[in-house]
Amino acid sequence: MLQAPAAICLLQGPDFVYELVNPSYQRLFAGRQLLGRPLLAAVPEFEGSTL
Repeated sequence: MLQAPAAICLLQGPDFVYELVNPSYQRLFAGRQLLGRPLLAAVPEFEGSTL
């Protein structure tokens, strides 16, 4: 999964905490700490969007 060319992440719990992020996914959000953080804390621009 970590070697896959597609962007892949695993989110867990009601706050969608990043549990796994592959390099392709991390490149989408370069410079941001994702692992261990809730989705909306790591990517606040997703607030109000339909997930």
